[in-house]
Amino acid sequence: MASGEQHRWDGQNLFNSLGPEAIESFTENGLCKFKKSVLHRKIWKPGLQAVGEAFEFLNRQPVPAPMAADQNTMFPIRKSIERQGHTEGASATNLFVSSARDLMNALAKDARSEGRLSLNPDLLPAVLAHPLHPTPLLVSSGGTSSRCAGNGLWTLDLKRHYRELRYHEASSLVTIGTGLTMAELLEGLRSHQRALPIGLSGVPGSGFLLTGGMGPLSRLQGLAMDHIQRIEGVWGNGVAFNVHRHDVIGDERAARYWRALLGAAPFFAVVTGLDLRTRPIKPLAVLQERITVDALPNWIRSAEQWLPSASLQWSWGDHVEVYAVECVPDGGTPDLLPALAGEAAEICADQLSLPVFGRLTSDQKPSPFHCEVLGRLGSSWGEQAESVVDRLREQMMRRPHPSCRISAQQLGGATGTVAAASTSFIHRDAVWKPWITAAWTPGDLPGRKHALEWMDCVSHALMALNPGVHLAQLHDHLPCHDQELKDAFGSWLPSLQQLKVELDPDQRLCRL
Repeated sequence: MASGEQHRWDGQNLFNSLGPEAIESFTENGLCKFKKSVLHRKIWKPGLQAVGEAFEFLNRQPVPAPMAADQNTMFPIRKSIERQGHTEGASATNLFVSSARDLMNALAKDARSEGRLSLNPDLLPAVLAHPLHPTPLLVSSGGTSSRCAGNGLWTLDLKRHYRELRYHEASSLVTIGTGLTMAELLEGLRSHQRALPIGLSGVPGSGFLLTGGMGPLSRLQGLAMDHIQRIEGVWGNGVAFNVHRHDVIGDERAARYWRALLGAAPFFAVVTGLDLRTRPIKPLAVLQERITVDALPNWIRSAEQWLPSASLQWSWGDHVEVYAVECVPDGGTPDLLPALAGEAAEICADQLSLPVFGRLTSDQKPSPFHCEVLGRLGSSWGEQAESVVDRLREQMMRRPHPSCRISAQQLGGATGTVAAASTSFIHRDAVWKPWITAAWTPGDLPGRKHALEWMDCVSHALMALNPGVHLAQLHDHLPCHDQELKDAFGSWLPSLQQLKVELDPDQRLCRL
């Protein structure tokens, strides 16, 4: 840094200039405060150039201590950063840099990631506005996706800085930060006796909401995504935005942005905050049991005749499990599931009290595995249910790993009442979402190849009745990515690609 009277940075040796003399003070919890004079206010935007320097620097050698990128600002200091399995002595600053190895998805956890970045709202736009390498920058909220960390890539972790939860009594809306999991969201709403429909697990984060959000209550209450009223975040080009559903009425450009965010947000933006409609908590009846493969078609056909208050999920591993959920009416009792199950139906207080889906598919404790998941979308199976199940039976007999599974959840009802052109989730006529879990032993590259080939075979077996794709998991690192984009977005894809050029021209986020 030049030491002239304006302290202008010349773009060289940024970290070398930030030695002990630049530190004003330390706090008890390990934060340091840098002197105002380190970076001139008229020259610098907070963190902009330092972030780029830090990205470049971290790829090459341990981070010197201390370093900073904003004037008169507090930054966390860590004593080490883990990269690719080894620890390097360092201190981090404006970037909260740590290992991505504690992410929940096993494949992401074992990735040789460059590390995890936790950026506050002031710094995030600067990071996205600056040239980044390598790209794409991956994003983690709940950490359940296989693509929340990747070999040689950085992960932006939302869990540290984006944890707001405020319930608004007058409007029944909840304002959340996208670092919360769905379980944390529902736990925070419990005291208000409110909820919104989540999936079969409370572990996923905001990616669940932004890519659709399907679960046992979708047929009755709609997709979780359809409850979004406001979206806040930063486009891939570094420009911050904050848009409400009502703001887009009569504004064609804003409406295109809104539609892109609902169902395709990971390609354009890092979303940091949401306003969501909530609903009263309802008790639920659940029936979970094993059935024979031959009985599955009858269950599928029967479920297609159910009222929207009930839904069927099933999973096929060593055994076939059916998992039916019915919303109990106010002051009433469930009538469908007890009729099906006799005394076997269980009453649960809310969604977080439901039993674990898939636990009856095997008697064995699964060994560690990596996996990729592909979800398809399609219409009623009806009288073709037997032929589809027969094709799936053939594939299950060839599955290359015990943790390979085929599962499905039922849609329809309220999910089909929203206009297809209003969001990027265009498959509003879908009745079923079958999904394929391709698993392999960690480190077994031939096993990975066989598992992905098996996933492709199952996908083709389902395609006739399930031509759509649900991009709950992104596969930009796999050969199937381009076809999945076409199957997910159909004729809307070219418009999305035009928006990509405008909003993320340097492909900082997942390619589209």
